[in-house]
Amino acid sequence: MKHTRPVPEGEVDLPGGQRELADLLGVTRVTVNRALSRLRHDGLIRWTDPGRIRIVAPELLALRAGRR
Repeated sequence: MKHTRPVPEGEVDLPGGQRELADLLGVTRVTVNRALSRLRHDGLIRWTDPGRIRIVAPELLALRAGRR
């Protein structure tokens, strides 16, 4: 059984990193990297640890995703 560390509210673990996320989404790792970099640059997310991001602006992220 694989043990994972607790995830604080508003944070998301990416245990397999960008490569696994890309495989799950059917895109390249470069595409995932660019998208995450854009979200970070726009102030919507930030890296807290390797493989973990904090959603800084969930409302704006939802708008960016097309959900209101």
